[in-house]
Parts: sequence; structure tokens; C-alpha cells
Amino acid sequence: MFAIRAIAFGTQKDTNLLPAFRCGAEDAEVMARELCVGDVDRLTVTAADIVGLADYACFVRVRDGVPRVFGVETRRVSAL
Repeated sequence: MFAIRAIAFGTQKDTNLLPAFRCGAEDAEVMARELCVGDVDRLTVTAADIVGLADYACFVRVRDGVPRVFGVETRRVSAL
């Protein structure tokens, strides 16, 4: 648990982008709080949403002017 938090939050104040891929319930609680962009948006993404993410899907918080959170679907790329 410490490793994912250290990686995810070690430089969080220096970054404008925070992706949240599927993880365990305890880490998802922390990630859900980090994805909150204000009092109005407090429950937009819940820990259960993060735990239940499909393969290659994530939520992303972007801080560029007005903070936003949105869902992203990525795709698997074949090895070269």
C-alpha cells in the first residue's frame, strides 16, 4: 500500500494530471478524495467506482485552470 501512495502522491502538488486506475478498496478511498475537485464535486467519483473500473479504464483529474475529472478508456497495445 505504501508504494502506490508514494508513487501516486509523492509529486501530486507538482502535477496537473492524476490518473486513477483500478486498485484495492483502501487505496481507492484515498484516490477518490484526491479526485474531488471541490465541494460540489465531492461525490462524483467514489471508491466503489474506482474498485469497479474495467481493464484499461481510469478516471483522470486535470488541474489546468478549472479542475475537472473525467473517465477515460484506453486500449491494449500489442508488444512490438
